[in-house]
Amino acid sequence: MKHQDTRQRDATEPGAQPRAASHPDTPYSQLDTTHPLPDVMHPLPDTTHPLPDAMHPLPDASQTPPDPQHRGAPRHDRPDRNVVGRVHSIETFGTMDGPGIRFVLFLQGCALRCRYCHNPDTWDPAAGREMSVEAVLAEIEPYLDYYWQSGGGITISGGEPTLQAPFVAALLREAKRRFYLHTAIDTSGFCDPQHAEACGLLDVVDLALLDLKLMDAARHEDLTSQPNDRILRFARRLSDTGRKMWIRHVLVPGVTDRREDLLALGRFLGTLRGVEKFELLPYHRMGVYKWQQLGIPYTLDGVREPTPQEIERAKRIIEEGRREAVEAGTAGAVR
Repeated sequence: MKHQDTRQRDATEPGAQPRAASHPDTPYSQLDTTHPLPDVMHPLPDTTHPLPDAMHPLPDASQTPPDPQHRGAPRHDRPDRNVVGRVHSIETFGTMDGPGIRFVLFLQGCALRCRYCHNPDTWDPAAGREMSVEAVLAEIEPYLDYYWQSGGGITISGGEPTLQAPFVAALLREAKRRFYLHTAIDTSGFCDPQHAEACGLLDVVDLALLDLKLMDAARHEDLTSQPNDRILRFARRLSDTGRKMWIRHVLVPGVTDRREDLLALGRFLGTLRGVEKFELLPYHRMGVYKWQQLGIPYTLDGVREPTPQEIERAKRIIEEGRREAVEAGTAGAVR
């Protein structure tokens, strides 16, 4: 959700030259969130003279995309190439939204109004531009070698991707069928699981990057304008159906860093299956200027960024809660 807390950069517009994510405080490694990587210039592909399709070299045998019949064919047979969605922007060299180098598509529209959102320009579902599945695939194709050889793929972000679930499902089905790409969605989870399943979205998502903000329902609503019951149901459904997840949490001093909130988050994480990674994202103020441009009051104006010590404290408390839940679950199973 680009307007949510996990999008730490601006993306290029569709059809523009590729660019790498370059905000210095956004690598958010699972193991080290205290020392963000410096701004690095990533080598970009030369698109001045694209090779014909037949001349694009495939990766070595160990990286060659699998035969589709061994990957699991999509259940839906209806044509998807002409389905249309509303797009905010595109990034062709993403490295923060899933494994490897990724094509990241940021969609328009979100039902949440997070007080620390750094991309409120993605809130409006009627803004942006329309793009068909076929048009998006054409943007992906010149960079396939980079995605294949790095173990990357495509990530749909936003905005909130599940608000356009039929379009996202159609796009990911075609990306798998045509290009054999690893697929991911970057989501707040504010989606009825049945809605995501009805259009086949969860069937074509290899990884869900799920943003959990607060476990307390009332405080979550104060922070985001929406309660968290639907989000927790979505997370539980992902867990119960064996989906792979990376969980993210934004640490905002005085807002999301209370001990009881962090413990509750850790305890919830301890009950989920399929969590491959947890990322603690330090709050930043990089998107405040967008609120000013849009004429929206920024209510966290006096809030500072967390210190390295505060980040380490939060990690310890979350892990304490997670271990409690795991130990409680193990004890219950023994009984």
